[in-house]
Amino acid sequence: MLPIKVVIVTMFEPAAGESVFTDGEMRRWVARLPLEEAMPFPFGAGDLRLDRERGVIALVTGVGNAAAAAAVTALGLHPAFDLSRAYWLMAGIGGADPDRMSVGSAAWLDWVVDGDLMHEVDRLDAPPEWSTGRLPLGKAEPYAPPAVSRMGRQAWRLDSGLVGWARGVTGGLALHEDAETARFRAHFAGTAMGAAPPAVITGAVLGGSDFWHGPALLDWARRWVEYWTGGETRFVVSAMEDAGITLALHALARAGRADSARLLMLRTASNYVVPRPGLTVAQGLGSHKGEAVCGLRASLENAFLVGHRVMEALLDDWPRHRDALPG
Repeated sequence: MLPIKVVIVTMFEPAAGESVFTDGEMRRWVARLPLEEAMPFPFGAGDLRLDRERGVIALVTGVGNAAAAAAVTALGLHPAFDLSRAYWLMAGIGGADPDRMSVGSAAWLDWVVDGDLMHEVDRLDAPPEWSTGRLPLGKAEPYAPPAVSRMGRQAWRLDSGLVGWARGVTGGLALHEDAETARFRAHFAGTAMGAAPPAVITGAVLGGSDFWHGPALLDWARRWVEYWTGGETRFVVSAMEDAGITLALHALARAGRADSARLLMLRTASNYVVPRPGLTVAQGLGSHKGEAVCGLRASLENAFLVGHRVMEALLDDWPRHRDALPG
């Protein structure tokens, strides 16, 4: 079995004409490391890419929690690789809360909260005093205490020492910026962070397989994260695979195939989860092919820039990091 030091986890890499996106999360890793060897991997959304000499694998899981969980599980059980000491570095894009994160910024995740497991009634059918039709499973009203899941884990806290170390390693990086993204951010000058230059931060992700948009759902996301984490962190970014990846890695750890404490998750903001001032929610979502993801290139560049710095730091001091977590 080939000992692996770092697994790079990405979620999408579109072929020409297959997606509204014109760029993907994997290609910079393949081109710039490089990862020259390709290995067929039918459980993901493309071949595995390998650097055998340095002990690095890159994976494309596919979009959504189900695809991500299946791909990570399959890789963890692959007979060719020893992943017992591997660090799992997820690097992908997401939608930012403009009061907490700006487009182009990079967030090291301290908590992962599942946004799929819930009861839901249409908002039009909900009692007027409810702020949302989304309820925790087993509860009869939104955010009813105690925050205890009846269907397994709903939130995971990542190793705080490792997350803090990653932020320390990358906090001084000059992140990629371009004029188009800066012009788009200027529309959000009335928010706390929406117009700010890109920076490296920490915060929580809400990982659900629906692409949601608008201020009502933003309010729900903030309160959902606060509810499930006991107020220990705050929502900063939305994404679609994080809960599935985390769940799979914890299952692999129980099977002795991975160390779930060695999980680092990075999300860079390609868009905001609310429309810019002057647009309705429908207009904001409808502009998805245009300005709504105008931070795509900056977010993809920064996902590689920030993630690569941490990968190199792990490899450069591998004799120490092999046996003990940084931080």
